Amino acid sequence: MKTHLLANTVLDIASGKRITIRHMKLQKLMYLTCGWHSAREGVWIIGGDFYAYPYGPVEKEALAFFRPYGSRPITSPMYEDYIINRKTHPTIFETLEFVFKEYGNLDDLALSDITHQPGTPWYEKFMEIPKGKIERGTIWNHFKELKKKQDLS
Repeated sequence: MKTHLLANTVLDIASGKRITIRHMKLQKLMYLTCGWHSAREGVWIIGGDFYAYPYGPVEKEALAFFRPYGSRPITSPMYEDYIINRKTHPTIFETLEFVFKEYGNLDDLALSDITHQPGTPWYEKFMEIPKGKIERGTIWNHFKELKKKQDLS
């Protein structure tokens, strides 16, 4: 799936919930969606990868597109005004609903605190190679562990 479909879907859901999205928050919600979806369904949902940038996990295509917004709220979709089809991808929407329930009301910095914790894929890669690619398997394994803990509670 193309990155812009996930980015636009996150923006669309946020708009419907009246949640302001800035670039940093969008990146975190996309990362969390990819991580949780891979743990829940065993599938990586976008073609792009995440990199360990100073402010957290970053998908480079979304970074290039939304960088001009700086810290201002994002007001338009990425490329085209298309979103993920709910009927053909219901499990992605289940993951998005979970991500928005758990993280949607957190601000950019609170989300950074979550992704920057020692032991997270971002932290491990950033300490090794700043701006290095965070391997999908590393993200998947991290979120599988989080899911196991969640399933136990």
